Amino acid sequence: MASLFIPHNSSDRDAAEYLGKRLRAEGFAALFLLFDPDQGIPAGRNWGRELYPHLRKTDAVIFLASAALVTSRWCVVEVSLTRSLGKPVFPLRLNDDARLELLDDAQWVDLAVGER
Repeated sequence: MASLFIPHNSSDRDAAEYLGKRLRAEGFAALFLLFDPDQGIPAGRNWGRELYPHLRKTDAVIFLASAALVTSRWCVVEVSLTRSLGKPVFPLRLNDDARLELLDDAQWVDLAVGER
């Protein structure tokens, strides 16, 4: 199965955990979530040095977009690196106001049901 990277904002941890559980239930064992005790970044490690190798070896990124994430400088770095490596980015919108211009050419999955 594919190796997946799921960038998210810490305020969206519940959504990220839920998505991770659903994907693991479907057989995706190689999931990178920052907070995961086994496959994430351990406490005290250099975040930047740990993040880039994971992005390079992943097969695809599931971009869990919220208004908080798209204003993060790391968000642009993660998406830019992924795209420069020729890997797909699948954007999932958690909030109506979550938009990243860098992904305007991608088809988004809108999970912001009930916000309208």
